[in-house]
Amino acid sequence: MSMLNKKEMRYVGKSINRFDAYNKLTGIAKYTDDITPPNCWYGLTVRSTIVSGTIEKIIFSDNFDFSNITVVDYKDIPGTNHLKIIHNDQPYLAEKEIKYYGEPILLLAHPDKELLKEANNHIKIIYDEQEPVLSIDESLQKKSLIFQTDNIFEHITIKKGDIDFAFSNAHRIISGEYRTGHQEQAYLEPQAMIAEFRDNKLTIWGSMQCPYYVHNAMKSLFNLDDEHLRIIQTTTGGAFGGKEDFPSLLAGHTALLAYKCGHPVKIVYDRAEDIAFTTKRHPSLVNIKTAITRDGIILGMDIEVLLDGGAYSTLSPVVLSRAVLHAGGTYHCDNIKIDGKVLATNTPPNGAFRGFGAPQVLFAIESCIDKIANTLHISPIEIRLKNLLQQNDTLPTGQNLGLDVACQKVMERALELSNYKNKLQQYKEFNGSHRTKKRGIGMSSYFHGCGFTGSGESLINTEVKLRGNEQGKVEILVANVEMGQGVQTVFRQIVAEVLQISPELIIYDNPNTGIVPDSGPTVASRTTMVVGKVLEETARKFKDYIRALDNYYNDMEFSGLIKQYIQENGTLEVASHYQKPPDLNWDKKNYKGDAYGTYAWACDVAEVEVDLLTGEVKVIKLTAVLEIGQLINPQLAEGQVQGGSMQGIGYAIYENEVMKNGKILNPNFTDYIIPSAMDSPEFVIEFISGHYAYGGYGAKGLGELPMNGSAPAVTNAIQNACGITINQIPVTPERILSLIKPQNHTRRSA
Repeated sequence: MSMLNKKEMRYVGKSINRFDAYNKLTGIAKYTDDITPPNCWYGLTVRSTIVSGTIEKIIFSDNFDFSNITVVDYKDIPGTNHLKIIHNDQPYLAEKEIKYYGEPILLLAHPDKELLKEANNHIKIIYDEQEPVLSIDESLQKKSLIFQTDNIFEHITIKKGDIDFAFSNAHRIISGEYRTGHQEQAYLEPQAMIAEFRDNKLTIWGSMQCPYYVHNAMKSLFNLDDEHLRIIQTTTGGAFGGKEDFPSLLAGHTALLAYKCGHPVKIVYDRAEDIAFTTKRHPSLVNIKTAITRDGIILGMDIEVLLDGGAYSTLSPVVLSRAVLHAGGTYHCDNIKIDGKVLATNTPPNGAFRGFGAPQVLFAIESCIDKIANTLHISPIEIRLKNLLQQNDTLPTGQNLGLDVACQKVMERALELSNYKNKLQQYKEFNGSHRTKKRGIGMSSYFHGCGFTGSGESLINTEVKLRGNEQGKVEILVANVEMGQGVQTVFRQIVAEVLQISPELIIYDNPNTGIVPDSGPTVASRTTMVVGKVLEETARKFKDYIRALDNYYNDMEFSGLIKQYIQENGTLEVASHYQKPPDLNWDKKNYKGDAYGTYAWACDVAEVEVDLLTGEVKVIKLTAVLEIGQLINPQLAEGQVQGGSMQGIGYAIYENEVMKNGKILNPNFTDYIIPSAMDSPEFVIEFISGHYAYGGYGAKGLGELPMNGSAPAVTNAIQNACGITINQIPVTPERILSLIKPQNHTRRSA
């Protein structure tokens, strides 16, 4: 990895070691399943065995003694029986209607896990089955109505210019249909929660991204106030969006059992239950029609985005929002219409996953751009350079990008680093001399809006605190969690840079909502950029409080200033809130204006080798060039790019979730294949200089960006190698073999 224009600072921009690494490597860190309170019972979920219908009767067998089993149904809920998210349509426990296979109906608790399994086998549920809706197409046809009058959770339309004019004046109209499937987050640690009621107070420990999401959900479920509730994040073994909204459901189940049985209760899913019943990336169908001039300029685009939301809306409306806002890609277009719908189906609800709607549409638009190039016999480089966004261009919402555009810079650098033109020729020669192995090179241009859409940050009103303690150390008090991405290290670097003290003098514990303010969720590539900026400003105030007016002090002297302040004033705690950038204006009703405060930009170049006998694809090399503002920790940033890119590679060629009649058939990592270290390509990663004035030390968001680009770069490289057309992912070996004609390798469509 190389980095250009790195500003010299003491801690920011330096690859210091992770603060959480030692405890994780040595086993000191405690994950949820490592914690077992005294007298702890275990929980189990009794789930529906049908896809769609109603519950007619629940029978508890006389051949099993249920007297020592705690059984919870919807009637035991003291508050409201729905998850507090957006539409509030999902119940914690089904009352009558069943909308997906595996929907929770009952909860069981007992000290013996094995006895719980036996108890579950002695419960019979009688259903009245109904015809299900199992796909986007069936939902559109209103085969059955499962949400309101049209099966549409959300409908968003964006318009700019006059697409009728564009298509009436086009030299060519090129259309394509692009599909993507489910994708599993595949975090190392499955979903896990512990709940305990003591003295009318509820405490929950668990693996999560958003402690205050869980906090607010439990307030509604139990009619509790803040004083009688605390949510504590335990060490979290990965999340990728899968622990954004779903933990509220599991926390509710665990807490309901604890409430009824009077003991602490723990629920930890095994891998099969986790894959089968938790949220996934939304499957998508994207139709793109483009109006093109003779020399390849895009005059207009008409884009339809359809997402499969599953049985309940969860976070689907905001996933769709990000999808439609990224659907036009990094390309200038004066005349564009984007129409998006997220639809209800009788399948497990889908939710947040790294990229949050952007990977689906960017696969579509980047595949479309290569299709335009092939149709017009123009190189993929030339067609992109003709149409890339430039300074002061406007996006489909009308947002003027000003100078904050780097898509051409990152592309030109990626092409140079990858030696793209020479490799293209080399692989052409290689393919001419090899019958069963073919090599190809492909690229993708992509971006990601950083932080919440439009006025989202203002609604959260992020609050951050710094506290000095009696040992002379500084405590970071935020609700943002470490889940493997490195925030415990990065936040220390930001505070240390402002205060000019060693990061070791800074304490950052796992959040506890009884102690920390609501700094918002750990999602949307907002943590370093948004919360980091508030933290930076808070650290400056903290410095003023203790009159550390210059930087000529050592750690001991700084600790002395903290101790002196506490001795004279009693406590030392400084707070700050998010301040909206003054030039950010968003009209949510009409989807006009500044959708995001800033964008991160990137370009990937992928090189692949395809075995024509087996259909297997080996990604040989991936070159990624990114502009993400100021790097706080280059080593961690490189890790984010490698990890996100590998997830994108999995999305492209490996991860095929098989669903039949609404049931996932491969809920394990034997049959649901994810890329391993052995599948990792050679990475060449470079960051070019950038700066966002409203980000922590100039940082933009990074976490989701790398997920967006590697899939289309890889599929475009496979197309280049084999002369086939790919419009659906994952493109598995079986699918590749079905596309290849052994004699002439005629271009065919997936």
